[in-house]
Amino acid sequence: MSKPIQELANTMPHAIRNLTDLIGRAIDIEELGITQAQLGILHMLSENADPCQSVLAEQMCIDKSAILRQVDILEGKGWLERRMDPNDRRRKQLILSKSGMAVLTKALRMRDAEFSKVAEGIPAKDIEACTRVLRQLGENSSEAIAKVKENDKSDAQRNDR
Repeated sequence: MSKPIQELANTMPHAIRNLTDLIGRAIDIEELGITQAQLGILHMLSENADPCQSVLAEQMCIDKSAILRQVDILEGKGWLERRMDPNDRRRKQLILSKSGMAVLTKALRMRDAEFSKVAEGIPAKDIEACTRVLRQLGENSSEAIAKVKENDKSDAQRNDR
């Protein structure tokens, strides 16, 4: 492993933990009644063309039962609705409600304000480069996860024989 990769691997978890904590505290101060996980779900739903629990679980790399618990809470708060998928009666679509969109908008505004504070003094070109790197890391890791899942599936099929 090269020195820059090693430094990135050492630095990234610390930065992610700190940013997550900072954003969580900002949201708690405003008493929005939303957790980071719930914010993530609402955000994914707002950007997802196929809003169902299984797709959401896969995209967020969260267990389906954990998504189900969070969706139940969000539905109870009136922030999303479950609707029958018109193309597949076995599937339920998850639809962001108006109040869910309002909470999401406010929480994202707060998140962005916190990011602006911690990014103060960092040149825009460095932030753009960081964004490109993180986006590429996300794509590479998604591909790696897909390969691992495919290998797991192949191993399970071999073991069933």
